[in-house]
Amino acid sequence: MKKLSFLCLIALMLFSLACRDDHNCWDGKNLLLNIKGTINGEDFTLNQNFANNEGDLVDYTLVKFYLSNISLIKDDFTEVDVTDVILHDFNFEGTHDFKIPAGTYKALKVGIGLSPELNDMDPSVFEADHPMSFNQNTYWTWNTQYKFVMLEGNLNRDGEEKTFSYHTGTDTLFRSIELPKIFTLYDDQRTQLDLNIDFDRVYQNINMFEENFTHTSPATFNLSYKLTQNFRAAVE
Repeated sequence: MKKLSFLCLIALMLFSLACRDDHNCWDGKNLLLNIKGTINGEDFTLNQNFANNEGDLVDYTLVKFYLSNISLIKDDFTEVDVTDVILHDFNFEGTHDFKIPAGTYKALKVGIGLSPELNDMDPSVFEADHPMSFNQNTYWTWNTQYKFVMLEGNLNRDGEEKTFSYHTGTDTLFRSIELPKIFTLYDDQRTQLDLNIDFDRVYQNINMFEENFTHTSPATFNLSYKLTQNFRAAVE
C-alpha cells in the first residue's frame, strides 16, 4: 500500500512538471486574447526609445488601460459575452484567456475605458486582485471615477527633456468599437486572437512636447478628447 502511494506521488510530481514545462495541462479555456503593441513597424515595449511623429525620442514607462463589455459576434449576428472588464498593463504578460462557446465568429466588440455603469462602481467593493479594486491605482478620488487610459514616459527633443503624463477618463470619453475578426473556436483546443495597439496613431495631431499633460480636468479636456479619439483608432 505504501509502495502504491509512493508511486502515485511520483506520478503526480511528474504530471505537475509536465504541465509547467510543456504546457500540457490545458484548463479548457479556448480563447486566448493576446494584447500587443506596434510602433514604427516594431514590437512595442516599455522603457525603450522610439521616435514619434514629431521626431522626438519617446520612452514609455507606463501604458495601462481598461477594456470593458467585451463580446464576440457570431456569423448569425448573435452576441456572446467574453468578460466585463480587463485592465491591461504592458508591464505584464499580454494574454487573457476565456472559455467561450465553440463556433465561427466574425467580429470582436470592445469598450475602451469603462462603461458608465462600471465607471460608477465603488472600488472598495472589489477583492484586492480585481481589475477595478483600489489596489490597481486607477481610481480618481477627486473625481470619484476611474482612469481609462494611462500613458506616461519621457521625451527628448534635440537634447531637451520632458516627461509626459496622459490619464483619460469620465463617461463622455468611453468608446465602443467593433473590429472584424474572422476565426473559429473549438471546444478541445485554444485559439489565439490578437488585439494590437498601433502607437503611431495614438499621438496623431498632438505635439507631445508642447501638449505633455492631461488628467482630464476641464483645463486639459480637449487634449484628453484627442487622445481618446486617437487611441480608439489605434486599436486594431
